Amino acid sequence: MVIFFKNIKSYTIWLTFKIISRKNYTNWYSFEIMENSKRNDELDAIFHALADRTRRDILARLSKENLSIKTLAQNYSMTLAAVSKHIRVLERAKFVHTTKEGRVHKCKIDFAPIQKIESQIEFYKRFWASQLESIEEYLEENKDGKK
Repeated sequence: MVIFFKNIKSYTIWLTFKIISRKNYTNWYSFEIMENSKRNDELDAIFHALADRTRRDILARLSKENLSIKTLAQNYSMTLAAVSKHIRVLERAKFVHTTKEGRVHKCKIDFAPIQKIESQIEFYKRFWASQLESIEEYLEENKDGKK
């Protein structure tokens, strides 16, 4: 008898099921790996985009108004091509959408990637909060016993 778990995220469990019932779960296992891999790639792109100070500054400026790449480049001591590369990284992470108006490329910010990483950050917040609570409890229990 094989039990079907809908929201399991652990690859180990699916590997176990694949061994138990190779024929029934092979396709589902492959789909699960692909979905997690795609989500991880998206998260990698988002965190990579946020890792650079210049890109964070570009996002801050775009949060106030839509700007052209040329206007963005005027505030940095780098070439227009270098700023364009930063914009492409932000586009890959889906933070920025560019539109072409004549010869001018306008950039517009999109906050959807922030929502994607919000659950990831919340997970680690809860994890570390529980770890710190455990340490605090341990220290409280052992503060009288050891000095």
